[in-house]
Amino acid sequence: MIHIGYYTDNNVSHSVMKAFSRSGIIVTHIKNFRPDLTPIFYGILRGCGTAMRLMQHLKKDYYYVDNGYFDAHYMDLNKRKEMSGKYRIVKNAKIETMCINPKKTSTEKLRVLILPPSPYTAFMHDTIPEDWNVESIKRIQAAGHSHHVRNKDEQRTLRKQLSDFDAVYAFNSMGVVEAIELGKAVYTTHGIIRNRDLMEIGAAPYYDIDEIRKFYDSKQFTLEEIADRGVKCLI
Repeated sequence: MIHIGYYTDNNVSHSVMKAFSRSGIIVTHIKNFRPDLTPIFYGILRGCGTAMRLMQHLKKDYYYVDNGYFDAHYMDLNKRKEMSGKYRIVKNAKIETMCINPKKTSTEKLRVLILPPSPYTAFMHDTIPEDWNVESIKRIQAAGHSHHVRNKDEQRTLRKQLSDFDAVYAFNSMGVVEAIELGKAVYTTHGIIRNRDLMEIGAAPYYDIDEIRKFYDSKQFTLEEIADRGVKCLI
């Protein structure tokens, strides 16, 4: 099997793929995409998402790299990103789903913060943010909870905003990890815990953050670890 990493016209993409290159894996620009090799993508923008959809259509393997489940660094308000954080590597998907039971549930009425997908992420799952929002709000209202949709222009960090809510209902945001750390109930439709049906039976699920970290720790790496391990990271 020949692996090949694809970078785009983006500095972060270049830095991530440089780590794969240091490990001995061939890397090239996404414009040179070849579906006959096993590709490694960072993110879904600038052609990577379209290439991933083609690999899905062809029923061929690919690897997706993005910010880690834990210990990741994100873009700040000035569009700067520290590269020393962890990165997740997932085979044939954007997130590896975990099968886990809640440590407890309750029937309390919740103040729910909705975390919609970006248009690009929604595209990868054959939907649009507006349709997903409508369906999510229907579910939340039917369960008797109140809700608020997080605005993409929200200036407060998610952690600060979560102080006003009891739960999050997310598409596949890594924000659910932060919510679990803060002791909030979480629901996701396409994320690490796919459990939206629990809302329909009136169960507010709370999870053990240590159990989740244990599951995902071996599935994320620093760039130095990627450069050192190479294909051993592609599990």
